[in-house]
Amino acid sequence: MSGFLAGFFSTVNGVRLLLSDSRLRALAVIPFLASLVVGSVLTVLGLYGLTYAISSISLELVALFGIEPGGFGSIALTILLWPLGLLILGVGIYVSVRVVAGPFYSYLAEQTLVKLGARADQPFKLGTWIRITGRMLIVSLIRALIMAVAGMMLFVLSFVPVLNIAAALGFMLILAVDISDYGFEAMEWSLKKRFAHVKANLQTYLGMACGLAITTLVPGLNLILLPAAVVGACVTMSRTRSEDLL
Repeated sequence: MSGFLAGFFSTVNGVRLLLSDSRLRALAVIPFLASLVVGSVLTVLGLYGLTYAISSISLELVALFGIEPGGFGSIALTILLWPLGLLILGVGIYVSVRVVAGPFYSYLAEQTLVKLGARADQPFKLGTWIRITGRMLIVSLIRALIMAVAGMMLFVLSFVPVLNIAAALGFMLILAVDISDYGFEAMEWSLKKRFAHVKANLQTYLGMACGLAITTLVPGLNLILLPAAVVGACVTMSRTRSEDLL
């Protein structure tokens, strides 16, 4: 339970560290502004499209299951679709923002781990940087492919009643691991080591997933808190890594 709560409040821990460290706070400004601008535009457009999509999907499901149009069942189905729709929209916006602000968040994660003493601060060397970047790029591409396949499977399950709740949690677990991946990459971990660490501390990352799920229910909040989520994920990873070494 302690691991779950540590993961659940990881973003809160990230906020605390940013408030207490002026350098990390300064490094968070650029990715925060990039996330805010891109995310705001996509949130407005996404909510407009989501309203139309949920209406259409609800009508098709009503016809498929023989539910009376305009009745209690139809209204309940529409209400149930909204949280899932908001979660999917939040994940989609996050992925878009990650492409734009990703390099800045990677550096923020690296410096957070240096601050926490989990990683040594190393002088910049072009040859070393090219070698590590190339290797990490291949690892990230393989990880992204695995996550994409898992995401498509969860997307299909999201249309199945009851299983859609598990699918929503699965989406958020993917998001939690993806946010944590900035720290994993800064530690230069292999793909095998990344998944092994998550598996060994699954309760912590499930807690992180639940915490992130709450932020996605308020459109735009997850983008505002994204720098804190990245820093908090590094704090969580540093703690779980220390526990694994005991």
